[in-house]
Parts: sequence; structure tokens; C-alpha cells
Amino acid sequence: MESTLQPFEPLTVVLGLRLDYYRDISDWSFDPRMTFRLAVDPQWTIKGGVGLFSQPPEFQETAPGLGNPDLDPITSLHNSLGVEFRYDQTWRFELDTYYKHIFDRVVGTEGGLPPFFSNEGVGRIYGAELGVRADPTPGYPIYGFASYTLSRSERQDRGGDWRPFDFDQTHIFTIALVWRIGDGWEAGGTFRLVSGNPFTPVTGSIYDVAADTYRPLYGAVNSERNPFFHRLDLRIEKVFNIENVMRLAIYLDVQNVYNQQNREATTYSFDYTRSAEIPGLPILPSLGIRGEL
Repeated sequence: MESTLQPFEPLTVVLGLRLDYYRDISDWSFDPRMTFRLAVDPQWTIKGGVGLFSQPPEFQETAPGLGNPDLDPITSLHNSLGVEFRYDQTWRFELDTYYKHIFDRVVGTEGGLPPFFSNEGVGRIYGAELGVRADPTPGYPIYGFASYTLSRSERQDRGGDWRPFDFDQTHIFTIALVWRIGDGWEAGGTFRLVSGNPFTPVTGSIYDVAADTYRPLYGAVNSERNPFFHRLDLRIEKVFNIENVMRLAIYLDVQNVYNQQNREATTYSFDYTRSAEIPGLPILPSLGIRGEL
């Protein structure tokens, strides 16, 4: 449930409360939350929030015989604080900072012994995002947004060392633009530049005589990263209004316009002496029609 309060005119506070019951673990979560916006003047606004968010463990982590049905829900405490500057009806600038602490993360037990999983992991995610947005307004045929995020997401298992999450991305830059050409024509594009995900390198191998196979030797967990990911997507669309009854749009969408070979994973030879990159999607054009009544 949620309630909006206004203690005094420039300040708006939203109070929330969520209550969940998780049948698989026979447990409850109680998550209070709060956000606020303080309008300092017509252009400047301070905003922020704090709250708890919970989710149940994965099914296989709690299934009898495979996992631990006595696990607790995973809970995170979210904190954010930011400022917004509205230059005019079109331009808006934002700076947001955040910190999230994750409690009771599910991790495997030492040696994989029963009950196989426990709530002995924690995590932390923190960073800042700077953004600029141009809203669609009369007289401005181009609108869109650009943002840059600097972040860090780390985990700690059973009191061990902190290390990056598998999907930790230090730098995220995004820009998206739309051009209203006129006469029903519209074109747009999105460019993304993102730090590569961390991975655990293979440093060598040993030959297992009993199994007649090579087994990999690994370096430190998530100690290396894939190269930066970058991609440009473009789209052009023509809209037809059919007798003011139906709106029909024909569009051409091209993903990964310059066919960038972004590394998604690495595969190895049978003895781990050679490796090859597995790229993501190649250039992918698509033509479509969309209708609305």
C-alpha cells in the first residue's frame, strides 16, 4: 500500500509498505519504504528515498532434498539522494547517487554439504548517475536523453573477500535521440557503451587420468573483464492516419548497425590450451507494421 503526504507545500512524501508471504519457505517479509521530493524553487528539486526490498530464494535453493527449505528471504536496503534542475520546459538535468546493501544472500555451503545453501552472503551496490533529458515540445523536432552511470556491485560469501558480482558494470553511457521529421516520419537511434562483465580466467589445466579428461585451473574469481560493449541501434518509422479511425505505422529497425563483435563469452579447446571468443548478436535488421485503433 502507498500514501502521499504533503507536510508543507514544496515537500511531497510518499510512504509505502509491502507485505509478502513466501510459501516455499513459510516466511514473511515486511518492507517499509519512503521517497520524497523537495522543490527548492521552480527550477531546483532535491529528491531521495530509503526502503527495504525483499525477494524469495530460487526454487532449487529451497526444494527439499536439493536445497534448504529453512532459508530466509533475501532483503536489501535501498538509499538514494539526488538533485534535479529544470532549465526550461524542454531541458532537464539530474544527478542521483545510491547505495544498496543486500542482506541474507543465498550462497552454497562449504564443500557443498547439507543443507547445501545458507543465508551467509551479503552484497553492496553503489554509484552515481548523471543525466540530461530533452522532452518533446512544440518547435523542437529533436528530443531524447543521455546518461552516464559510474557504479560498483560487489558480493561477499561467508565472510570471505569482497569481489564483483557477475554482472558488475563500472561504466554505462547511453544516448538516445528521436527526430520528428514531419509528415508522419520519425527517426531515432540509441548508442550504448558499457564496461564488459567480469569473468574468472582459466590459467591452465591438469589431466585427470581416472576420467581421461582435462580439468581447468582457474584464477581469482571475477578477476578479469570482457572488453567494453558498444552498439548503435537505428530506427525509422512512417505513421499513417487512416480516416482518423486507425493509426498504422511501418518501421525499419536495425540493431548493431556497424556489426560490432562484442564478446559475450569464451570457449576453450579440450585441453584448455586454446580459446575463442563467442560474440553477441550481429547486425539485425527487421521490418514491421504496427496498427492501433
